[in-house]
Amino acid sequence: RNRQVGLLLARGLALADILQQLGHVAEGVLTAPTLLARAQRSGVDMPITVAVVAVLLGRLAPAQALQRLLAREARAEA
Repeated sequence: RNRQVGLLLARGLALADILQQLGHVAEGVLTAPTLLARAQRSGVDMPITVAVVAVLLGRLAPAQALQRLLAREARAEA
């Protein structure tokens, strides 16, 4: 279900239309913003989650989110 949402977002469909079309819950749509809020409160950097939430909320197109992620400087993982 989450994959299907992602594929349809990449095609340019609006999230509300996608959810109506699916007719069932895609868990990631509901949990991603909550996960991001929790990570931010804890001081954890989660750039992929930031990008996913921005796409879900219509703040970034998928291609823009990808470009921002790819433009990040490489750094060591903890």
